Amino acid sequence: MIAWIIRMLSNPEYLIVPYEGSYDFMFIVVFQSQPATIPCKPTDSRAKVSLWKVHTNSGPQEIVVNNTLGITYNSKKGYHFEYPLWDGETSLLECKVELDNTEMISSISIHIGCVFPVDPHPLIDDSRAKNVFINSTFSLKCFVHIELGIKIVITWDVPNKNTLERSVESMAETQRNELNGNSYDTVSRNLTITGAQMEDEGIYHCNVTDSNGRVFSASKKVTVYENGLPPSYVNFSMDINNDAINGFSIISSTDEPTVRDDITLTCKASVYNYTELNWIRKPL
Repeated sequence: MIAWIIRMLSNPEYLIVPYEGSYDFMFIVVFQSQPATIPCKPTDSRAKVSLWKVHTNSGPQEIVVNNTLGITYNSKKGYHFEYPLWDGETSLLECKVELDNTEMISSISIHIGCVFPVDPHPLIDDSRAKNVFINSTFSLKCFVHIELGIKIVITWDVPNKNTLERSVESMAETQRNELNGNSYDTVSRNLTITGAQMEDEGIYHCNVTDSNGRVFSASKKVTVYENGLPPSYVNFSMDINNDAINGFSIISSTDEPTVRDDITLTCKASVYNYTELNWIRKPL
């Protein structure tokens, strides 16, 4: 057996290092988004080595080394994929080795193992949909943290079909992040509703579908308020200067108070949903 391998490696006809005893066929098991190495290796370091996708709409397509995409090559190990995305176009590959007008091709069958990544549960940012009034514009942001290389699709469901006529979904955006030396992607997609109506009130759902067809959802309730909310009034009986504080109107019960007169100050607030109102006495 050893003698046969030596003869094969010294024979220019055998340009590819055999895989599991075969030099014209490889069966490789990979896992989605997990690092993988395709052992496309030459027997002669002078040889030109290339890796090709066979099943593409435009014909054979070479897989080019790209450090940014995590695709590297080592003549002793083969092609390494740090963040692989295996699909129909990569189910069958070809390892091609050329030397001195001689070419050798090994077919590579890719089998994707059944290992599921971390579940991509979405989150919804509703900070721009807190106080929604008739004819106003509001937006929701759906985002999800995923492992590098994972494919997902983000879609929105609205509570009323009429809302679709006034809704705009942004393109999905991906941002690369790093935490404790580990990289991950954050994918987000916005939903914007213009000319809000009472029928737009309800539960909004963000759906994330992964490459295995699994769907993960998050929901937020949006409340729509009518215009012209009545102003709020707060009455105090404190001896402070008549002044406007933070845009609130302060009205005194008398314009010319005298000593020992009771004075009523009214703070008129026309804002919605404030949680605290403080009075500050200025020194005389």
